[in-house]
Amino acid sequence: MNSIMANQPLAIILLIAAAFMVTLLAWAPGHVARARNHRSAEAISFFGQLSLFLPPLWFVVMIWAYTGKHTPPTNKHQQPQPVAWTV
Repeated sequence: MNSIMANQPLAIILLIAAAFMVTLLAWAPGHVARARNHRSAEAISFFGQLSLFLPPLWFVVMIWAYTGKHTPPTNKHQQPQPVAWTV
């Protein structure tokens, strides 16, 4: 009985670490999509969170985050830089 009680804190720590890793993996597709300025970043983020309940969906969402058209980043306060022509 003592050996079971001795391992209980380790089991709790491992359970918390596993829950953290699963949550981090579900968050990753949305983060990648936002970092790449993907047009569908919000949808990718939603389906990434949904993949907590449907794990095979995670692979599809992660591929979606890395593919497709994404808009170039725009900074409204920055003026366009002139092109330097060289011969």
